[in-house]
Amino acid sequence: MSSPLRILFYIDSIHCGGAQRQLCTLAANLKRLGHDAHVAVYYPEYDFFKQYLCEHKVPLHELSKNKPWRMMADLSKLARSLNVHWVIPFLEGPTFYTLLTKCMRGGVHVCVAER
Repeated sequence: MSSPLRILFYIDSIHCGGAQRQLCTLAANLKRLGHDAHVAVYYPEYDFFKQYLCEHKVPLHELSKNKPWRMMADLSKLARSLNVHWVIPFLEGPTFYTLLTKCMRGGVHVCVAER
């Protein structure tokens, strides 16, 4: 395998739901394949999949839900501190914040898709 990717998945919460299950499964499988996968949320109190991520050794980062500019700054700071190659947001809100962060600060690749 070539050098491992460093990926930050970004979603509002890891509450029980289809998008959350997809994100957690993808992060766990990428981790199993030797990549450095992380998950960031801004509603940490909804943590249905937290145990699943722990079992698969996927770090969970809890960002505070503040004003949009603060959320973008926190996301940018986390992505830079982890030195990630890609940020992959799931759902409309996290995608919006990620794209605004990319437009204003740049420096990281973003993968956006409607699932």
